[in-house]
Amino acid sequence: MNRLAFAASFLFAAVASAEPVDPYSDSHDGKAPIQISISGAIDMKVIGDSLAKELGRKIRDAGDACAAPCLTIIVGGDDKATIVFAATSGSIRQRTVTLGTDHAQWPVVITLLAGNLVRDEASDVLALVPRRSRRRR
Repeated sequence: MNRLAFAASFLFAAVASAEPVDPYSDSHDGKAPIQISISGAIDMKVIGDSLAKELGRKIRDAGDACAAPCLTIIVGGDDKATIVFAATSGSIRQRTVTLGTDHAQWPVVITLLAGNLVRDEASDVLALVPRRSRRRR
């Protein structure tokens, strides 16, 4: 057997035996999985998969009890979503947005907003604003 064929068969065996990453399993990267609780007209699996990819973190369905870090997503009948993130530090960040009429875009909007809340990017931006500018608000 030539070396190339042997290497290819070894590589195929290694890839075939690799287990797929489950975004709902416990984290082994040192970051606690984010628990999510969803209510309303949005698919848990779609949002969970999207959030896992966006945040690079494991996601776990919280069921009835959501312990920090916890992301609660509520989609109301008025086409608004309220997203609340409770960090392990005890801080809570919340936003409500109108999702619009294109239901296909809802997972994208929810994922981006949830990612923003989990990473607390608004605080990072605010920290860059000079103190003098902040007083004028």
